Formats: sequence, structure tokens, C-alpha cells
Amino acid sequence: MKQNALPISIKEFADALFKRPCQVPYRHDQRGHRTVGLAVSGGVDSMALAALCMQMKKNYIPFASDGYPIHLGKIDFRAVIVNHGVRDGSLEEAQKVMRVLESLGMASRILTLPWKDITGNPSQLPNFESLARKYRFQAIGKYCQKSDISSILLGHHADDQAETVLMRLAKGARGIGLLGIKPSSPIPECEGIYGVHESGNPITLALPIKSKQGTKWTNIIGKDNGDQSASGVLKIMPQLEVESGGITLYRPLLEFPKERLIATCEALGAEWFEDNTNSDPTLTDRNAIRHLYDHSGLPMVLPKSRVLDLSAQLQNVENLRQQKVDQLIKQCKVLSFDTRRGTLIMEFPSIPSITPQDIASRSILAAMLLRRVIMTITPNSIVSLNQVSAAVPEIFPLPDVTTQPKTINTAGIMFQPFNVDRKYPGKNEWHIFRQPRYRSSLDETIVPELLPGTKPQWLLFDNRYWLQIYNEMSSKAGNLVVRFFNKEDIPKLERSLDERGHRVLKRLLRTVNGEERWRYSLPVVVWRPHGGMIVGEEVILGLPSLGVKVVSSSNVRWSCRYKKINLSDLGLQAVEDLKTFKVRRMMKGKGEVSDKPGFAPWVAKREKPVWDDIFNRGSQAKGDSNH
Repeated sequence: MKQNALPISIKEFADALFKRPCQVPYRHDQRGHRTVGLAVSGGVDSMALAALCMQMKKNYIPFASDGYPIHLGKIDFRAVIVNHGVRDGSLEEAQKVMRVLESLGMASRILTLPWKDITGNPSQLPNFESLARKYRFQAIGKYCQKSDISSILLGHHADDQAETVLMRLAKGARGIGLLGIKPSSPIPECEGIYGVHESGNPITLALPIKSKQGTKWTNIIGKDNGDQSASGVLKIMPQLEVESGGITLYRPLLEFPKERLIATCEALGAEWFEDNTNSDPTLTDRNAIRHLYDHSGLPMVLPKSRVLDLSAQLQNVENLRQQKVDQLIKQCKVLSFDTRRGTLIMEFPSIPSITPQDIASRSILAAMLLRRVIMTITPNSIVSLNQVSAAVPEIFPLPDVTTQPKTINTAGIMFQPFNVDRKYPGKNEWHIFRQPRYRSSLDETIVPELLPGTKPQWLLFDNRYWLQIYNEMSSKAGNLVVRFFNKEDIPKLERSLDERGHRVLKRLLRTVNGEERWRYSLPVVVWRPHGGMIVGEEVILGLPSLGVKVVSSSNVRWSCRYKKINLSDLGLQAVEDLKTFKVRRMMKGKGEVSDKPGFAPWVAKREKPVWDDIFNRGSQAKGDSNH
């Protein structure tokens, strides 16, 4: 450690945590408190983090000029120590770390990773590092979700940042690939775990409706024209609830070098433990680069300070681009956003280019804009700029292009011209929807039979719809399956519907601009019997996102919500009180006005469809098994 390395002050740490770069939110519970989690390994970085948190809680009293809306003493910190359980003595090491944390006044919990499905020593697996990372984050995420912890602090520091950038540089990364570790990010490796992965706090969506009287907000799809018929009721169907929440990782020490963390631990009397595997340059790429830095094995043109400066400069360029995209987003106009169908109709602005040198920058901005927009529709968790770049010439053509646009497939979605005329530049409206999936067993999810006294878990279908399905059918009689709706399902549905049901189904599955393919990305719940009156034929139970239940059985019921989206990217808002909106609910074939939130599933069936008999065999088998 350099002799002039100073400990990190409480003010420096508080600013890094709550202002820049992390900006941890100030959410708290009814008592005015909130709990923040720390992932602690016992190394100098995480122990310095723990010591700083406790010192801030005990000693730092913010002034009004500091901009802190709450007293920092009301924040509770809780450490999570992960025991990988693959070495002898690993539990004892975790317990040593726990005792040091207790001496600092911090509560902690040891989580031992499960290796139930692994035969032999997990550390001998070729993918051990990636498996350990996955299990580690999932264990932390599940524990924090149960403990009402939405923010987790990690101890990554400036040396880690330099090593990361240099590793990426060595692997050929350029541009934004050299930005390094982000100050904050959603918890990784937890996709599909409800309450951990971008979910757990559903909100009611409100879309702006502009008129001469000003802007009003509604959560209704379409317009209320006063029509009490079936089709009229459907025109004012409310949006699905949209998920928010989830667990976020924050890295408040990214701007501080390791030498200052060591000085902090020494000044605050926090013991730390060295991991000998970190000093073996043959184990990992990061260890090799760390060894080169520690032993002056890198060229003089690549000191840590220069690598960090490079990353900071690239980050500044990225920030400027994001600011320009923010301005372009404000110029976009949402003509229709339908959470139930997973479709979006948007009018895009023009992006001028003044000089030939502007064309490249223009293309990057256009791709960044499209990426932010399509994240509301795409099933892909990550969308690269390269993926959306193919759509840029069609949606944002250069001024001399006069050919009419065509439909584009990219990043799991389709861009279809909705109202576009190159002769009249003001019209640039596009229909955006999920690219249809061809039927595959890989796209199917079998819903487990619900055990007595338990609640079903939420499942994430196609990374777009969260479904909670109560399945009280007997697994001995068949399987309850969620899959994609397909063209062959339509005649199956029609056979079980009366005249009114046909009208409603036609309205629900109507084409948009002559396009019907959006239908084949909807989730459908089916009962697949092992045998019966029509052997092997599926029974379609309903379309959860459309609020339709076809077979009238209490043994299967569900809730459906849309995935988390960035509301500001579409100019949307969350509604705190849905009672301000009058929602027509379809019950017993009549449109009834209700102030109650939610949307009653509509049961459309004949007096006694043949499918009810098939489906009820599963219900009877369930009842017989309970006797």
C-alpha cells in the first residue's frame, strides 16, 4: 500500500452511495426504516464496505444542504455471506467473517449453496465458475426477496474496474465494450424468479390521451364509445398490471482504489481475510492481469490510471449519446400500447443528418432509440445495437430515399409499416409486435399440480408475461400446459363457442393493419389428457393475457401480468389508485360498470361443450385421489 493512501471518509462514501455514481433510492418501510443488503466475502473490499456502512449509520448526520431526505441512521444494513461448500473448512471461514461483522455491529446471514443435482466434487466441473456464480446470485436474490431487501451493495473497486477493461481490451472489445463495470444493475442469473428478477411490485399502467382540454390519463385499451354490446365492452378492456421492483446491485466503491480500501480497514479496525486463490495467475484471466499489474509486467502505456481514464472518456461519450436519445424519445408518439396483446404502434420522429460525418452518428443514435423502444415488446433480455441496426434504414431513411418501407424481423420482434409514406415525411408510424413462434415443445411449460396448503409460484412465459396458475387438476389424468397460441387453435376454440362467443373471439383476435401474426405469440393454457373420450386431444382452457377463460372450472384459474418496462421510454405513468378509473367487466354476457380494480375473466362456452366433459375427467380424478 502506498504511504499516502487515505481512508475513505464517511462523506465520500455517502455521496458515492446515494448520489453519484450509485444513487441508491431512499425507499423505506412504514417505520421510516429500510434494509440494505451487502454481499460480503471477507476480502478487504467487502470488509471495507461493511465498516463504512456501519460508520455512516452511527456517525454521519446529514445537513439539508447535502440533499439527503432521510436520516442515514434509519438505514439497517445486513450482510450475506455465501458458503460455496466445496472445500473443507469453508463453513468455518464463513463463520469467522460473521464474527468480524458482529464486532462491527452488522447483522449477517450465511447462505450455503445447494449442489443437490451435482455428482462428485462440484469444483472439478469444467463450468464450475459459471455454475457457482449462478447459484450464488440466486441464493442471495431469494434470501433478499424473503427479507424485503431490494438493494444489495457489492465491493467492486477501481482496481477491479481497470482489470475488467483490460481483459475486454485483450479480447478485442472496442467502444462501449470498454465501459467496464456498471455502478448499478439488476441482479443477474435470476431471470424468471418472481420478486427477484424485475418483478414483485405490480403497478397499474396509465397512458396519456391528448385533447383540446389537455392531457388525461387512462389504463383502458381503446376508447369507451358507450356501446354495451360484446364488441363495445372489449374496446375498453383495461391494461394488464405491469411488473416493477426486483433486486438491484450497487457498487459504491468503484471510484476508490484498493489501497484506499486497505487504509479504510486499518483505520476502522476491520479485519479482512486474503483468498490465496486470487494470487494464482494460472487460475483465471483476472488473476493473470492482476499478477502483471502487481509485478510491473504490463507496458508503461497501460497503467491503471490510463485504463480508467479511457473507460471514463468512453462513458462520457455514451452519456452524451443517451442524452440525445432521451430527447428523441420525447419526440416519439405512442399511438397504441396493448399489454394484453403485446403490441405497440408508435410514430417515430425524423433524425436529420447534416454532413456525411453525421451519418454514422445518426445511425448509432437511431439504433439506440429503437433498442429502448423494443425492450417493451421483445422477449430478449439483451438486445445489441448490431441486432437493431438492420431496422435503421427502413425506419429512419436518409432524405433521398423514396422507396416504400418493408417489414423487418429483428431481436425477436417485427416492425411493420403502419402508416408510412416516404413522399410525406411527417408520417412514420410502425406496428411493433413479438415475432411469432412456431410450435415447439421447447416453448411449453408444464404447470405442476398444486399441493394442499400451498400457493403456486409465478412463472415467466416468453420473458414477457408473468403467470400465476392454480392447478388443482390431477397429474395422473393429464398435464396442464402453457404454450404459444397457434393457427390450429382457432377452429378448436370456435367449436366450443356460441354466436356471441364467436363475435368476442373475432374482436379479441382482430387483425391490426391486416396483420394477424401477433396472435401467435400469445400464451394459451391447455389441458392435455393422458386419455379420454377424444384420446390425446388438448382442451383449450383460455388465453390469460386476454382475460378469456373458455372452460368453466374452478380447478384451474390464473392471474396474468406484463413484464417490467421503462415507463419513461414510452411516456407512460403508474397509477396509484385504480379506483379513479371505471372499468367495464364482462360478467354473464353483460357489460357492467365497476369501480373495482382488475378484470374478470370472461367465460365463453356453449350450454355444455364436449370439452367440459373431457376436462372434468381430470377434476374427478383429482377428487378420487383425495378420498
